[in-house]
Amino acid sequence: MDMSGNYLVTCGYSERYGQYTCDPFVKVYDVRTFRPLAPVSYPPGAHFVRFHPRFSSTLFMVSQLGSFQLAEVGGGSGSMGFFQADFGGYACTSFDISSTGSVTKHLA
Repeated sequence: MDMSGNYLVTCGYSERYGQYTCDPFVKVYDVRTFRPLAPVSYPPGAHFVRFHPRFSSTLFMVSQLGSFQLAEVGGGSGSMGFFQADFGGYACTSFDISSTGSVTKHLA
């Protein structure tokens, strides 16, 4: 779950055929009007959702297998890109964005 301005986004699991599976949609709510907005489709299933700190309507959705997608919420232009990170067979267990939204290169 994350919140930016008047938008609240959630991702989660649903029970299907006796097992819990990751939902293929990220739910979006407008807290000003207390109404749900159109959900954002993310077929791999979002395990983590975060808003970009500089662009309040840009949303990062991340799956456990390393795929992530950027999308505009609240009347934006929809999907902005789909990317895949290689974790070498490991699962993504956490995701966050720096408070400034800047990118830093790490040297080995």
